[in-house]
Amino acid sequence: MKLLKLVYVITCLLAISSMCACSNEYLDGQLDEPEENGALEEISIDAATEKALSIFPGSVDEVDREEEQGLDALKVEIEGAQGEEGSIFLEARNGDLLRIDGEEGPVGYDLDPGKELLGFAAAKAIAEKQFSYPQLEEWSLYQDEEFDLAWVYTFEFESEE
Repeated sequence: MKLLKLVYVITCLLAISSMCACSNEYLDGQLDEPEENGALEEISIDAATEKALSIFPGSVDEVDREEEQGLDALKVEIEGAQGEEGSIFLEARNGDLLRIDGEEGPVGYDLDPGKELLGFAAAKAIAEKQFSYPQLEEWSLYQDEEFDLAWVYTFEFESEE
């Protein structure tokens, strides 16, 4: 039997515009005034870790500083109870959610990204109705610039043929 790896990507736009509105002041073109010492205030590593774990429960593997959507971000890498792996990107300045990536491991979990957005399990169910492939490999939730910063879920499925 020949194994063929097929990866399908589907995107579910969150259609309710009020849910898609971006509250991120950097993305709206408004910048905070510098504090007296000239530096912008940032959330602590502990606060970022706590917020990330409230979205994706598990244990924190690592916290790194990265750029996401042109913003300074904290990337919190988490391993869930069943071995699933995920990364939560939070804006370093204020802790706003910028992106969630789900990687490896079982994906039978549910996540609540907050912001009145569609939960992971519901978005995954919509994707699975479109394609009947057995293995979800990776997924992401992020604000897409091509869709006026609407929140977008992207799912990659693998199939053996």
